[in-house]
Amino acid sequence: MSLTYVIVSYMMPTQLIKNISSIYKANSYASIIVVDNSPDEPASATRILLKKRFPQLLYIKSDINNRFHAYNLALPFIKTEWVTFRTDDDVFREKKYLRLLNDSSDSDFTYAQHTYNYVRQRSDHHRRPIETIIMKTAQLRKITPFNTDFSSDWVVMEQAFGSTLARKESKKIIMHKKKHGR
Repeated sequence: MSLTYVIVSYMMPTQLIKNISSIYKANSYASIIVVDNSPDEPASATRILLKKRFPQLLYIKSDINNRFHAYNLALPFIKTEWVTFRTDDDVFREKKYLRLLNDSSDSDFTYAQHTYNYVRQRSDHHRRPIETIIMKTAQLRKITPFNTDFSSDWVVMEQAFGSTLARKESKKIIMHKKKHGR
């Protein structure tokens, strides 16, 4: 199954490169779109570095530092059956992530567990990190674009969880999230 990773970045090129390397190590066929919300000068340096190391990814520079605006910029470029959204500062278990995808062929979206500051979080509703969800692109297109307000991802996920879309939950922990320290 084909999967696009939309990664929003802001001033963390080292962690971004580490995450991209981890994705390609687990899934050499991954489609990756990086949307960089960084100011122009650091973004230019990041773009050059990324293009040198990962010429196959798509890089988009955003002039607005807003995660949901960045997601919207990426939407027209998603060409795969499945999509997931990421930020540059979380740590993922990429092989478990791919198993989650492979176990989800009969679903419209799938979701899994995560930790926050090393404490396991469990929720079977929309108030969860969007990074813990993999969704069929066709279904995502029906409930987007994101608005650019705080917690806009929860608005989109509430539509998915409140709909008749087929979903599958995994008990596996696929992401370790930390409090943002920017």
